Amino acid sequence: MLESRQAKHISAALALLLVPFAGQASTSGRSAGEGRPFTSPDGWRGVRLSLQSADERTLERLGLDPAARAHLRALGPTLKIAFFRVHGDREILVRTFTGSGGAGEKARYRVLWDDQSRRFLVLCSAAPQPSIYRTAVPPRWKTGESVVFFFDRTTEQSPPGGKFVASDWEGLLWSGPSEGVHVPVVSIGTSAPEPADRTSQTGEIRLPIFRAPTTERILNLTIHPNTQNLRAGEKGLFAMPPVRSSSSSPDGRFTAKLAGERDMMVLLAEGNRYRDELWVLLFSLRVNNRVVTPPASSDPRLLWSRDSRYVLILTREAPARGFDQLPDRTFIYLLFDTHEWGGVLGPRREELAGIDFPGLKATGGATVTRD
Repeated sequence: MLESRQAKHISAALALLLVPFAGQASTSGRSAGEGRPFTSPDGWRGVRLSLQSADERTLERLGLDPAARAHLRALGPTLKIAFFRVHGDREILVRTFTGSGGAGEKARYRVLWDDQSRRFLVLCSAAPQPSIYRTAVPPRWKTGESVVFFFDRTTEQSPPGGKFVASDWEGLLWSGPSEGVHVPVVSIGTSAPEPADRTSQTGEIRLPIFRAPTTERILNLTIHPNTQNLRAGEKGLFAMPPVRSSSSSPDGRFTAKLAGERDMMVLLAEGNRYRDELWVLLFSLRVNNRVVTPPASSDPRLLWSRDSRYVLILTREAPARGFDQLPDRTFIYLLFDTHEWGGVLGPRREELAGIDFPGLKATGGATVTRD
């Protein structure tokens, strides 16, 4: 038996190893990411399962001694759960989790969703082997399968912090395959090349207003169930900035928020019910040492298109040169497309053509010279 200190070392090493590879998903079509998909009943979300294993060389680079490496080899691959949202033929990665390993490559897995697409369970045909850093035996589902992972979108309850209480999950309507399937095994290593299209998997905001156009990756934060603070990944808590204004889409699915006292944060959430998604479209973006968030006196406005596809931000003052202006002398600050899951900072007036924004007058106006 390895010592507890070595057990912690193994656990930390595994976390260090898996995090850099959590986002190595291709965005080409529905096959975004490696693993077998299980889609929610509403068709808006899904889970991909895969088993990840590290080769001997990688384990050595992590500083594990022979006994620790032997222990990991005996456990076998670790279960990776990739949680994503569906946008047409694209998959937008929300977050990844690491489930129980030690069930072996021959085990069969399946995912069950409740009828509200609020919760999901990951069931395994074999009980994972106990390890020195996971001594508890996973609970059993009523079919006899092991519950190796669970997630509730409204409470953010999931292992290892959350405890599975069977009574909270029974009596619901569940959907999913009746039998488990094998999931692919992916070999990972610290020397693997960085994926070329990694940033676009969570969407991008284009910044064409400068001489050297660039893009910024859209980030996803979660809300801590106890403190209500924002959380980036599994660590890094910070207080939610004060919300200056908010607007819900006509269909009620999304809520756009403007937050922050100095540099404005543009947030997009799926209403106020769920805690697992709070997308940061813009926050303190600085290009060439130029602040591109509008000043507090700019009185920004949030507008939704009639079909709930687009959200538009207009400001009374431009944060920098290069923003087009409408006839009412407001500046077009940001346009975001929830179908394509991407947007543009400082769009041209022509990009608003054909989009019906209730309350917005004709999009003609002055052509503003761009730097």
